[in-house]
Amino acid sequence: MVTSTALRILARLCVCSALSSELGGCALIEDLGDVTLAPSDGGAGASGGGAVAIEVPGSGYAIDATEVTNAAYLAWLATKPDPGSQAAACGWNKTFAPAASGNGCDQLDPAKLPERPVGCVNWCQAYAYCAGTGGHLCGRIGGGDVAAGEENDPAANEWFRACTRAGERIYPYGDDFNGALCNTFGNHGVTVDVGHYPSCRGGFDGIVDMSGNTEEWEDSCTVGSNPSDAAADACTSRGGAYWSKDTEARCDSNRFPPRNFQTPDLGLRCRH
Repeated sequence: MVTSTALRILARLCVCSALSSELGGCALIEDLGDVTLAPSDGGAGASGGGAVAIEVPGSGYAIDATEVTNAAYLAWLATKPDPGSQAAACGWNKTFAPAASGNGCDQLDPAKLPERPVGCVNWCQAYAYCAGTGGHLCGRIGGGDVAAGEENDPAANEWFRACTRAGERIYPYGDDFNGALCNTFGNHGVTVDVGHYPSCRGGFDGIVDMSGNTEEWEDSCTVGSNPSDAAADACTSRGGAYWSKDTEARCDSNRFPPRNFQTPDLGLRCRH
């Protein structure tokens, strides 16, 4: 039986498979009975719901149209996911609640900002959310984490392929930086509701905010400063945030915060 809380989460997702060249994306499917595919009209909406089809020769996948919102993350928390079910690399993480202090996290109340991208979540929390809502944190095309050398390979990296329109673009919207199109440096100075900048579209039609607003965790980690402490592993974040200038806002820009890092400008987007 699907609970009403689970429905609120699943209603934000679109199940995609067997993608054809004619399928430009996926529209949000509200009826969770007989699930069918529906072409996207390119709109992401304000809720953070929906997913967009990404074509890969011989297969395909779908990626969230927007960054995961506070509303979606809190709805998942309401299902009481068990931190004890995490993999060994996340055994140190005892809660899935976003941090409420440190690094500016005490300045935010997720419940009062439902359509802002969720922040102050560490890598393990981001990974668990995606798995708990039927997907996984963006990683390697075909499954698993991103291997060394695949960070900016559109044939291997799910996030990078989506951002660059399969390697065609430097920024989601084209090859030349335009600070007015996305929530990057010189605009709001904080995160804004997902989809606030409809001009921040691409790489594929229907996806927004892959540049700026908030960074996004990726399923790509290496041993960090303390080899015996998985919490210190270096994990990749993508896309830049509201403070990003031209270099950080590129699709090929990466940072490597520790797995346990939590800050208001670091969130997530899932693959389905």
